[in-house]
Parts: sequence; C-alpha cells; structure tokens
Amino acid sequence: DSIPYGDKIKFINNTAIRLPPNLSIYATMNTSDQNVFTMDNAFQRRFKSKMIRNSLDNTAQFDLKIGDTGVRWGDFREWINEKILAPETGLKKAEDKCLGGWFIKGEKKTDQNGKVSNESKDFPKDEFAEKVLKYLWNDVFKRNKSGEIFVKDDKVNSLSDLIDAFETSVGFESFEKIFKMNDVDKAKLQKQANT
Repeated sequence: DSIPYGDKIKFINNTAIRLPPNLSIYATMNTSDQNVFTMDNAFQRRFKSKMIRNSLDNTAQFDLKIGDTGVRWGDFREWINEKILAPETGLKKAEDKCLGGWFIKGEKKTDQNGKVSNESKDFPKDEFAEKVLKYLWNDVFKRNKSGEIFVKDDKVNSLSDLIDAFETSVGFESFEKIFKMNDVDKAKLQKQANT
C-alpha cells in the first residue's frame, strides 16, 4: 500500500509524480536512421531541436588516410557526398544517405608503454572496404544506381568483386579500379598529395 522513502516521504498507490520546474531533459537522435520511423511534425513542434551539421573541417578525423591510397577521409567524404547529392544519380532526398564525419573512425594510437593517446591511426583498407564500400554498394547506390558511381565490368559485378578489387590494388589505383572518375574527381581525391 505504501512505500517509505526516507523519514519524511511516503509513496502510496495514488501518489502523483511531480517534476521540478528546473528539470531539463536533453536527448539526441538520428532522425534519418533507416530503422526509425520519421517523427511526426506535430510532435517535433513541441520540442526545441537543433540540427547537427554534417561538417568535419579542421578535425584530426579529416586528415586520416585510407590505407596506402594516400586519400584522406575528409577529401573522400566530401567527394562521395557530392556524388550522392548530385541530381544525375536520381537519388531523392539523399541527404540522409551522406556519410557523416564519424561513419568510420581510426583506432587510437598507443605509445611503447601502451598508453592510449588522443590521436587516431589511419584506416586500414579492409575496414574501409567492409564498412564504407559495403554501405555505398548495398544502401546508397543499390540496384541499378550502382553503375552511376562504380565501375561495372567483367571484374566488378558484385560487392565481393568490388572489395577484392579495392583491397588487392596498391595506392590510388584502389580507387581508380572501382569508382568512375574523371580528372576533376581524381584531383579532389588526391588533394592532399598535390599540396
């Protein structure tokens, strides 16, 4: 019937919950997540919200390299997001498909004593392939859209072929083997190497 809570407070079955007026609740959510239903506008209007921009400038994450390719994560991310948002890809409302700055992140570096630093290691090619390329192939440029961005020939017809072509190539050729690129695209991806 009643639950004592300290000397002065007792809860009974009909005790109302009271919240102090200075209580604030902060929460985050990815409203574009494919596993979440979109939030109703009437519900959204009742809360104060702020969109976190998909920006990665001036962070160490931007400069992490992708394996032996010489390509920085930030340059690749900017390049592929431009491709995702390009009207010719035919992807509608594709902003939710763009890669976020922390879609993949490098492992923390350790010194010879095993102490973890704030710096991260570059991304191994296999991790990039298994996370980023798989996402692009299966979720973003799926079905007939994969031909818009990926090289499709007798050597690259499946995700397995794509990953094999990327991982077995050396240097920047890893990108040239799998992505359709013109000279402007190559310059954007090799921005760091050219400066």
